[in-house]
Amino acid sequence: MPRSDSENTPGPARWRDRVWFKEKTGIIMNLQPWAPYLSITLIILGVALSALVLLQAKGQDLGGFLGGGGGESGAFRTRRGVESVLHRLTIIIAILFFINTLFAFLAWGQVG
Repeated sequence: MPRSDSENTPGPARWRDRVWFKEKTGIIMNLQPWAPYLSITLIILGVALSALVLLQAKGQDLGGFLGGGGGESGAFRTRRGVESVLHRLTIIIAILFFINTLFAFLAWGQVG
């Protein structure tokens, strides 16, 4: 017996049904077992990102923050050595933090 159109449309309860999602897309993502690990990783990345940002802000005073030049008379200075490594590492950690946050929210949504 064929289903009616009202049974094929996703309602509030039907939308969350994983069987319906698998029938329509052919894929299913179950991130629920990863939720605790993603949470721990999120905390570690957050602490690392905070530390990296604080390390980079060292040596800049309020005048430099507000655009007044600070200790370098307002000139742009190229990052070299450790500053360059810290800058790149901060960008990489920030991207990993963002991606991990997306996956963590997906996993937390599947719990319960």
